Amino acid sequence: MESFERRSECGTAAARRLAVAAALALVVAAVGLAAPAAASVVGYGDIRGHDRAELRRRFLAEYPQGYRVAGFHASALFHFRYAGVYYLRRQGGVNVDSGVAIFRRAGSRWLPLRHPSAAIEKNLSPVEYLYSASLGGGGEFTLIESSGTDEPASASSTKTDIQLTMKGEFGAGREKLDLVDGAEEPEPEGPASLLGGNGSSQQTDAADPSQDHSCSFHLGKPDVEPELAIGWHGEEMTVDLNLGDPSSVGGSSECGGAPEDPDGEEPWIEVRTEVRSPLGKPFSVPIVLNHSKREDSHDEETGALTGVYERTLTLKGSLDFKLLTVLPPLLN
Repeated sequence: MESFERRSECGTAAARRLAVAAALALVVAAVGLAAPAAASVVGYGDIRGHDRAELRRRFLAEYPQGYRVAGFHASALFHFRYAGVYYLRRQGGVNVDSGVAIFRRAGSRWLPLRHPSAAIEKNLSPVEYLYSASLGGGGEFTLIESSGTDEPASASSTKTDIQLTMKGEFGAGREKLDLVDGAEEPEPEGPASLLGGNGSSQQTDAADPSQDHSCSFHLGKPDVEPELAIGWHGEEMTVDLNLGDPSSVGGSSECGGAPEDPDGEEPWIEVRTEVRSPLGKPFSVPIVLNHSKREDSHDEETGALTGVYERTLTLKGSLDFKLLTVLPPLLN
């Protein structure tokens, strides 16, 4: 009996000790949750906890209105003594500028670095931006083809005119235009068509007027999909825009037409432009093309003009880049 009572007392004491231990664990956990997050810079400069909150507070004190924080990064090269707050400046509901504000560590605080050295400034400079781009503009394509011009009674001719429109967006969906210094890669898929328009064609045959006919048509989806490739190298940028090869819709097998580049060797129309772009801000790239080519045929004996094959393509528009955000460097 006494043994049973002693065992009961021991069991009760053990249960009491377990209860106390559990209570202490809860207290410790509660204290841990209530304690402020520790200051930390992890990995290759990822800023978290107190440091992140302190940098945000300091930045907003320096830039109180019209600015939004886009990211943080501490310099591994300088042993995390310096950090950048990457920001966007907004005006009228859009991002009009971006940059980095540099701070230096002072104990548990971060203070603005008013005059960073060139090495620190270069080390913490942004090297990647996300954009979207919209294309707008128009133009015209004409084709004149004639034969038998030295004998009017048997001459024939074809004249095609297409009024062109350029319209479409890149980076408007989930995948954005990712511009990285030193890289040149095709960007995310764009719209199914960038080049549209309406055209008309007239064909005449002096030898057989009954064969004269005309038609109207419009441009449809291209076989070669549009593509945009951007290369950013320091202060220079190349923009390679493939407008595709839109086909004729609504004409007939004998009447219709499609635009083509008289100077191009491929069936698609491509515009390549080199610009000095202010990356980190919205900017526009002119899309301009003015190509014309004429080929004449002559009689071998008399030298008289017997035929003309002339094509002209003009395009004028712009590719307008909208700044979405700036990304901190990953390794520096």
